[in-house]
Amino acid sequence: MTDRSGCAKVYKGNNFNEATMRVGFAILAIAGLVLAACQTAPANNGFGRVIFKAGVRDPETQRDFDACKIASIKEIPQSINPQNGHDVNQGLRHRFIDKCLQGKGYSLLVRPYCTAGQKNPEDSYKNADAIKCAGRSFDR
Repeated sequence: MTDRSGCAKVYKGNNFNEATMRVGFAILAIAGLVLAACQTAPANNGFGRVIFKAGVRDPETQRDFDACKIASIKEIPQSINPQNGHDVNQGLRHRFIDKCLQGKGYSLLVRPYCTAGQKNPEDSYKNADAIKCAGRSFDR
């Protein structure tokens, strides 16, 4: 802002603090909107994947998953895009892991995520139909 002489108006005392606060608030509001726009929707719209093989419990499934993940890392190296820092081969490795698990006899089921207090029956490892929700997941 300028006064009648065309010189910049100098804020003094409370006016300076008020102007500073307004500018600061505007910057924070814009930053908040930018960050909110960057958030993505929950993966798979509330559904998760369940790795299932009849009769196989979590420890064995975890070992098989880990073996497939290690194989994917050896077979498909990381390739970071310098513009955004994302690994352009990540999706390819995920598909490799899926095929590897299917080759070991696993099915990849899609179920809604378990809600608070909801869990699958203890013997759900025996029958895929008994699995009603996706709970704990293996590190992808």
